[in-house]
Amino acid sequence: MLKKTHALFGMAVASLVFRGFRSYEYIIMTGIFAVISDLDSVIGLKHRGFTHSLSFAFLVSLMLYAIPFEGYRLAWLSAAIGILSHLFLDSLTRGGVPLYHPLSKKRHSLPLVAKHVRYDSLPANLFFILVSVILMAKAVGVLV
Repeated sequence: MLKKTHALFGMAVASLVFRGFRSYEYIIMTGIFAVISDLDSVIGLKHRGFTHSLSFAFLVSLMLYAIPFEGYRLAWLSAAIGILSHLFLDSLTRGGVPLYHPLSKKRHSLPLVAKHVRYDSLPANLFFILVSVILMAKAVGVLV
């Protein structure tokens, strides 16, 4: 999926999780964490390697939980939601994700969907953008 799709979908999920808090900072933070997995190629790592695993999601969330930032006690939850939403969306593409890296480099994807979807698929990206808008509308009470 495209970075904007990752960010928007992560923020949409976060808008439901954090709706009782009315804390837009957590929602924006989740959007940032939803694209952080793709920084692997920017820093010279193999794309869709360790940063696309459950281990990465756990380690980043654990670090933020252990060292909470003043005023942002739930930053760890934003990280978990953002990174896990990224893994979910990438598991819908042909490339899949190495969920259990570094224990296994085997890539996992949802078989009924993934064999037909490229990461830059316009229909898939538009679908998840639409889903994101619907989720956000639900979170703010526009949809019942």
